[in-house]
Amino acid sequence: MPYPLPANTHRSPAEQALTALQSPDCLLALIERQLSPDLTAYLRGRQFSGCQPVDVTMPAGTDSEALECLLAAAGYPRHPGRTAMAADIATLMDLVGNLPRTGSVRMRLERVTTNACRFFHTDTLPLRLVCTYRGAGTEWLDDDACDRSGLGKGDNAKICRDRSGIHRMPEGWAGLMKGNRWAGPAEGYPGGLVHRSPPLYPGEWRLFLSLDALPD
Repeated sequence: MPYPLPANTHRSPAEQALTALQSPDCLLALIERQLSPDLTAYLRGRQFSGCQPVDVTMPAGTDSEALECLLAAAGYPRHPGRTAMAADIATLMDLVGNLPRTGSVRMRLERVTTNACRFFHTDTLPLRLVCTYRGAGTEWLDDDACDRSGLGKGDNAKICRDRSGIHRMPEGWAGLMKGNRWAGPAEGYPGGLVHRSPPLYPGEWRLFLSLDALPD
């Protein structure tokens, strides 16, 4: 990412991401990643238009074999890249599952073709990991560019005071986003990261993964 990150974002390796989130000013731990060659080839060579959305809740330690069975049942074509995707999701699930008091993880994987989540918002949960495997990544706001009083009013102009404060996660990177129910100190906590799905134009699509930390 060539430009400076906002103060509410810490860039860290995966093994230090949860530690980064303990900082009161960190609402997003951004993990730079390089996808495997098999997964990259899989993502570039297919449209996945026949695949069904996956939305399941599983124990945090679910292994890659079980995840690949889910992908197969959803119609993801057999390929070494499918195996690589299952392994990658398992690794990310382990990361989310290491958050204290997390008993299970809700996994959603879907091909996004609409602008249904175009409004900036926060999540009503402790923590969500997002990764856009293919296409434009999740966008989030610098706190200095954000007016939280405008949230929930269906108007991005009431939330975003400065469009230069909009940042976008790179394709393939992972972001651990604090939600409104983050379990850290409540005093001074502004609320979860303000973010949205990026605008999509006709013919564009994203392959999007989210993993929600669910309490015991």
